[in-house]
Amino acid sequence: SLARLVEGVHEERGLVPAGSDLGTAIRRGREVGEGGDAETSALLVISDGEDHGSSISGAVNEARAAGIRVYSAGVGSEAGSPVVDYDPATGLSTPRVDQSGAPVITRLDPLALRLMAESGNGRYIELSGEGRPLMGLASELDSLDTTLFASEERPERIDRFVAFAWLALVLAVVATALPLVSG
Repeated sequence: SLARLVEGVHEERGLVPAGSDLGTAIRRGREVGEGGDAETSALLVISDGEDHGSSISGAVNEARAAGIRVYSAGVGSEAGSPVVDYDPATGLSTPRVDQSGAPVITRLDPLALRLMAESGNGRYIELSGEGRPLMGLASELDSLDTTLFASEERPERIDRFVAFAWLALVLAVVATALPLVSG
C-alpha cells in the first residue's frame, strides 16, 4: 500500500499545488488502513507542519472517530531550511526555487503538529538532534492491536526422509567399496 502511495511522487510536481495538504494525507492514510479488524490503529504523520490545505481538523476528527490515533513527528527547524529535491536518475540534490528564483524555505511548526496529535489521541515527537526519537513511540505503538490485512496459505512439501536417503547412499557406497578393499 505504501509503495502505491509514493510511486511516481517525483513526477507529480507540476500536477499538484506546492506544499503539504495534511488533511488529505490523513484521509489517504485512513483509506490505506481500512479493512483491518483492530479496535485501534495508528497513523504517523511525518511533516514540518506547514499545511497548505484547509481540512486538517476534519480529517483528524474523522480518523479519531474511526478508531485511528494520529501521531505526528516534526522535521526541519523553526528557523527554516531550504527544500531540497533529489533526482533519483542522477543522484543529485538541488535546492528548490520559486518562480522568482529564490530558494523555497520550509519551517517547522511544532505547535500545529502537537495540536494535530493531541486532537487525534496521539503524541507529538520532534525528529531532530541526537538519538532515535521514533523509538520513543515504539512501546506505545506495540501496545495497539495488530491487524492482519491479508494472508495466503499454500501447501509446501516437507521432505522428512532426506537424511535417511543420504545415509542409505553412504552405506551403499561403503558396501560396494568393501569387496574391493578385502579382495
